[in-house]
Amino acid sequence: MTPWQKALKDTAPAVRTLGADAVRRLGNAGFRETAREHPVRELLIDLLQDILRETRIAAARALGSLGEFEVLQEHSPRSSRDQREWARILRGEIPPLKRIWPGDLTI
Repeated sequence: MTPWQKALKDTAPAVRTLGADAVRRLGNAGFRETAREHPVRELLIDLLQDILRETRIAAARALGSLGEFEVLQEHSPRSSRDQREWARILRGEIPPLKRIWPGDLTI
């Protein structure tokens, strides 16, 4: 099991959220197709139903940045607040990730 899979399955919501961001960073760093074919994709889909909104949004943004728009349409949220965020992601309006080191070029 990869560190990303472990993070996405962690019992701590903050770790799951950071795991989704890590997958997004990998996709932005040129590993988009690899991430789409990896088991983390299914774990991100599962996180779209997470109890913590921050984690659901991080997973949706990760999937959106991987180009998984059909998945997001299939897993449309119930809450109107989440629906608004999904709509932004589907329009390609995904806010950039915070830079975490000097020279970090991921978005």
